[in-house]
Amino acid sequence: MIDFHETSRALFDFNADTIHTGTHIASNPRRDRSGMTIGRADFDFNRDSLSRIDPFSDPFSIFDEVSPEMPEVEINMPYSSLVLNVIVDIYSLSRFPEELKSIDEKKRRLMIDIAECIFRAASRDDSRLFVLLGDNDSTNDLALEEAYSEEVGSPEGYFSRVDDISSTGDINFLFSDFSGFGDGIGRLPELIVPVKYNHPIELELPKNAGIIPFGETKECNTNSPKDLKRANQGLQRAHHLIMSSLSRTGHNPISVVYDQAFEEGFNVTEVDGAVAEAIRDIQRQKS
Repeated sequence: MIDFHETSRALFDFNADTIHTGTHIASNPRRDRSGMTIGRADFDFNRDSLSRIDPFSDPFSIFDEVSPEMPEVEINMPYSSLVLNVIVDIYSLSRFPEELKSIDEKKRRLMIDIAECIFRAASRDDSRLFVLLGDNDSTNDLALEEAYSEEVGSPEGYFSRVDDISSTGDINFLFSDFSGFGDGIGRLPELIVPVKYNHPIELELPKNAGIIPFGETKECNTNSPKDLKRANQGLQRAHHLIMSSLSRTGHNPISVVYDQAFEEGFNVTEVDGAVAEAIRDIQRQKS
């Protein structure tokens, strides 16, 4: 089992805002008796109930006729529960023809493994959601019992569900190759970390491999240096366009490419660090 230790630390340190029992410090202080005390303030009849009075203060001192004193209330940073949503996009993936189906399988395994690592990195006391959008039968090979899938029938339905799910989360991860998003990238909510995953052949076609389909409707004769160069330039442009579009919309995208040099299919330390930094970046945005 792969563990994301740096991601786990970043999630633990994250200021969450769902106020109930949890292990995280909330973003904003409250006049309350629960949480981590950071100070005290005078009791305010317009804002405070009597139950909020500091037990070390005399609640009746205000009525003292000789020397009335205002009792104090504690100012605390509440303990909260982190809401983490992990969304895996099955709906808008680019698809390969039957003879290249193994590429689809490697991509799917890559995104599922990384998504599960992030999900497990959060505390069990946190509120965690793992959902695959686009295929009702896509959870059969998942190790997570908590995972479930939803079918979406249209781009509008897809973006609507992404909006709905992410609106509940302190942090949201969206796994996709973003190939079918187009202008939809601009519709992604702010508190989403986009994780773009690809197979190497989607970024650079190999030479002397015959006719290979790429993009939506194109194919390339990789035995022709001229055709190969033009096709690879187009693939790189498309990749950089997606990454720059995600950055321009205020996101901190992570790019992961399947790498057979690693047993896991990716560099665990590198990806763990990138995910942790994206979490810290969201924390900085909220501060």
